[in-house]
Amino acid sequence: MSKVLGPEWTLEKLVKHYFKLKEGQNYIQRITLLLAMAAFSESLPSDVVRETFIPIMVVLSKDPVPNVRFNVAKTAYQIRKHHKKVVDVSEITNALKADKDDDVKYFTKQAMSLRV
Repeated sequence: MSKVLGPEWTLEKLVKHYFKLKEGQNYIQRITLLLAMAAFSESLPSDVVRETFIPIMVVLSKDPVPNVRFNVAKTAYQIRKHHKKVVDVSEITNALKADKDDDVKYFTKQAMSLRV
């Protein structure tokens, strides 16, 4: 849908509504936001991803719930895959690679090992 209606429409009508989920009390809401960001990153320009998604991912990379943190790493993987070297996720992956949770470290390693 965002490919047809364009990045401005997608950001205003869809993405900004998902951003409310970052404050959700339930960790599933924060994961939903990350999954949406991963999906939207495919069709949004790099500058939009860099300016809107990365700051939220930095905050969520410090979430107390490990499932949220490993979804941050999975989203970082998707962003690296679609935006190559244009969007820098190293601040996120560098913080997560030393996480105490093994799953978080695994998915962070996957994101870091993606050849771009």
